[in-house]
Amino acid sequence: MNRLIAAASLAALFAAPAFAGTAEIEITHVQASAGPVYVSLFDEAGWRSSLPLKATSLAAGEETLRARFEDLAPGVYGVRIYQDVNGNGELDRGAMGLPKEPYGFSNDAQVRFGPPGWRDVSFEVSGEGAQQVIRLR
Repeated sequence: MNRLIAAASLAALFAAPAFAGTAEIEITHVQASAGPVYVSLFDEAGWRSSLPLKATSLAAGEETLRARFEDLAPGVYGVRIYQDVNGNGELDRGAMGLPKEPYGFSNDAQVRFGPPGWRDVSFEVSGEGAQQVIRLR
């Protein structure tokens, strides 16, 4: 009996999360001949602290790129994207703090007097997944 319980517990550790979903992100208006595009996925706490749950970078080359974040627990997430045109590894900003390089947010949220809030960028990922189309500005 103990072996059966131990085997079941071990199997549960290696199983994929129940009802795991995928967030598929389509990024448009990419400068095809410029630097990489950085895509970060956040939960609400991470959004406030700027600590993503997952992140990836995509090589430019097309005007439309796609990123996927797999095995996500059902829940609410937000996405922040920027294209590092000059390749220095950071989002360059002007004197007023506005981005000088292309950027975008989930729900195609607008920037008004600072980055959008969680309510503006949050979207739900279910077991069926979720899709977002984000236009770089």
